[in-house]
Amino acid sequence: RGMDALGSTLSPSIFMESIDLSGNTGTISFFSSALSANALCEDETNNQTRSSAFPSLKIINLAKCSIGKVDEANCGQLESIGSLLEAINCDLAREKNCCLEINLSGNNVFAEHISVQPIADLIRKGILTKLDLSDNSAENRLEDIKAIADSLKSERCRLSSLNISNCGLNLESVKIIASALLVNTSLTDLNMANNRLGGEGAKAIASALGAGAVDASDINKSLRFLDMSDTNIEYSGAIALLSLTNLTGLRLFGNRIGKSFGKLVQYVGSNKSLKSLDLGGNDSSSNDLLDLIETVRLENDTLTLLEIGGNTSTEEVFDAVLLLKTDKPHLDVAHDKGPSGENK
Repeated sequence: RGMDALGSTLSPSIFMESIDLSGNTGTISFFSSALSANALCEDETNNQTRSSAFPSLKIINLAKCSIGKVDEANCGQLESIGSLLEAINCDLAREKNCCLEINLSGNNVFAEHISVQPIADLIRKGILTKLDLSDNSAENRLEDIKAIADSLKSERCRLSSLNISNCGLNLESVKIIASALLVNTSLTDLNMANNRLGGEGAKAIASALGAGAVDASDINKSLRFLDMSDTNIEYSGAIALLSLTNLTGLRLFGNRIGKSFGKLVQYVGSNKSLKSLDLGGNDSSSNDLLDLIETVRLENDTLTLLEIGGNTSTEEVFDAVLLLKTDKPHLDVAHDKGPSGENK
C-alpha cells in the first residue's frame, strides 16, 4: 500500500527530476499506481494534448530492488518500468530534450523467467540516455545480451552511458557487444569491468572501435571512456586497447599483467588521445614502472591523469614520479605511498 500511495501521489509532480527507490521491494506497485493515476499521454494519431507522468523526471534509481526475484510480485517489474518510461517519453513537449537515466544495478534483470526486452525497447526507441545494469548476472543469457546489443544498433538509440560491469560476461557475450559498437554512434562511456573477457575479448572490443583500421570511416568516433578493469585481458588485449586513437579515458586496473607489463610502455608513449589512464593493480615490477614513468615524461604530453597504484614501487619509483610531476605540472599521478609511508 505504501508503494501504491507513493506512485499515485508523486506521479503528477512537475518538479520531481529524480526518484531513488533503491533497496526497496514492491516497486511494481509504485509504477502500476503511477500509470493508473496518470492522465493518458500524448496521442500522435489524433493530436490530443495530454500530460505524462512525472513530467520533469530525469533519473530513476532502482538498484537492489529485487527486480527479477522469482516470485509473482516481481516477475512483471521490467514491463511496468518500461510502460511508465514510455508514458513519460510520449509527452511530445519533452521528447526532444528527454534524457532519462535508470539504475538497475544489483537486481536479476537477466533471470530466465523474465525478459529484458522492455529495457532493450527503451534503448531502441531513444528513451534512455544512461543505463546501469551492473551486478546482474547474465551468464548463459546470450539472448538477453543480444537484445541489448541489437537495441544499440538502432538509429534512434541515444544511450550515452552503459554499465555492464560484473555481469558474468564471457568471450561470446563480448563479441555480441562488439558487433553493436561497430555501428553505434551514441555511446560515449562503456563499463565492462569485472567480467572474464580475456585477451581475445579485449581485442574484439578494440577491433570494433577501429584498432588496425585503414579507413578513418571504420573508426568508432563516439566512445570516449572505456573501463576494462579486472577483465583478465592479458598484455595482448591491453596493447590492442592502448593502440586505439579515439579514447580519452581507459581503465585497465587489476588485470595482473605482471612480467609482460613492460610490453605496454611504448604504446603508452605513442598514444596521443588518452587523457586518463589507469594501469594500477597490474603487478608491474619497479623497473617496468620506471620505464613507464620515464616514457610518459619524455614522449607523452596528452595525459592529465595516470594511475599506477597497486604495482611494485621503490624509492627510485617515487623519485621518478616526483620528477615527472615537476616536468609536467598538468599531470596528476595517482600512486601508492612511499616505503617510508610518505606520499610525495
